Amino acid sequence: MQIIDALHLTATAGYCTLLWTVQILVYPQMAQVPQSTFSSYHERHCSRILWVVAPLFLFEGVMAVTVAWLSFTATPMLQSLSLGLFIAGNALTFTVFAPLHFQLSRSRNERLLQKLMHLNWVRTGLESLRLVVVVLISVQ
Repeated sequence: MQIIDALHLTATAGYCTLLWTVQILVYPQMAQVPQSTFSSYHERHCSRILWVVAPLFLFEGVMAVTVAWLSFTATPMLQSLSLGLFIAGNALTFTVFAPLHFQLSRSRNERLLQKLMHLNWVRTGLESLRLVVVVLISVQ
């Protein structure tokens, strides 16, 4: 179980680090891209970041389910919280962030960029809290 817990922690820490990088670096830089080059910049961003996000997302999801399956009875409250935070963060990704990026792919919009940056604090906060929960699970 120690190896599985370590993999779970690694996956969650990796995804959390990615979200912090996006929050602190990527989205603020995106907001500085001028209208004339924004569409091509955004297209490159989306196609390239997918190669980082998708494996981390899948790795974290597989590990979250695996750990919950194998040790739910040992830590039911923490496992439920961990899975709930995972689901909430990814529900935001698919219902809020993907549509925002789709809208931004058509043209630069200051209001949408600001919304993206502000709402990403929620997603980053959820994942940060999830990381704390996963640490607690792994030390049980």
